[in-house]
Amino acid sequence: STLFPYTTLFRSGINVSEVIPSPPIALSLESSRTNKQIIVDGVTPLLGKIDPFKKWIVVAGRFHPDKCPALAIQAFSILAVNSYHLIFAGAGNVKYITRLIKDTSRDIQDRIAIITVPPRLLSNLYSAADIVLHTSTPNETFTDARPSAVTSAAFHGKPVVAINGGGIEECLSKKNIRLLCVNPTKYEAKNELAVELAKRLELIFNNKLCLSIGDANAKFSRQNNVQNILYYFLSKLANRSDDDADTATAERGQLI
Repeated sequence: STLFPYTTLFRSGINVSEVIPSPPIALSLESSRTNKQIIVDGVTPLLGKIDPFKKWIVVAGRFHPDKCPALAIQAFSILAVNSYHLIFAGAGNVKYITRLIKDTSRDIQDRIAIITVPPRLLSNLYSAADIVLHTSTPNETFTDARPSAVTSAAFHGKPVVAINGGGIEECLSKKNIRLLCVNPTKYEAKNELAVELAKRLELIFNNKLCLSIGDANAKFSRQNNVQNILYYFLSKLANRSDDDADTATAERGQLI
């Protein structure tokens, strides 16, 4: 509603490509179903099918080994629940994800989809998700310092089953971390991590607990006060621009 963010950002050399609308604080089951239909109508799957009448476990982010998608598929394969579908939403190496999916049984393949979601529908994606799964595991070359998919899921009031590494604890409520996050240092083998993730997914199938953790995440996210953080950032940029202008004026005065 104001040009201040744009003018300040542009003056500092930062380009704004898209503005994602914030979701309402209270998200109902009907809202989830409505947003699923919006995604179904607005996105063409790269692999598989997305069903608005199923429950969605969403893995959001770039398609890359750093994100450990094989671990997500392995955990999902352990579950014997046909009502849930696994959806990879992002961009990157689609062939890599496709190969991983095709290594599973036909029954599992039929319940996994790959989609790319345009920025204008990202809020709808997180609103549509029933559970967000984050399997990025820290290693010698990569750590997910502050995963945006996890931050977005919490803001949208969604429970997140995740590997507790990197900046996860900065993104989620203590309740979510205690009940749904897996400490990777306790398990040496990937298949052990997959089993533990599957246990957390089964736990969150309880609708009451799902809503409770989602609500805790939404409250935790809003305590960070994104608007204040943004305006703090913008004010710093504005002050920097003013300081630059004062310096330039002083230099011109010295020259005169």
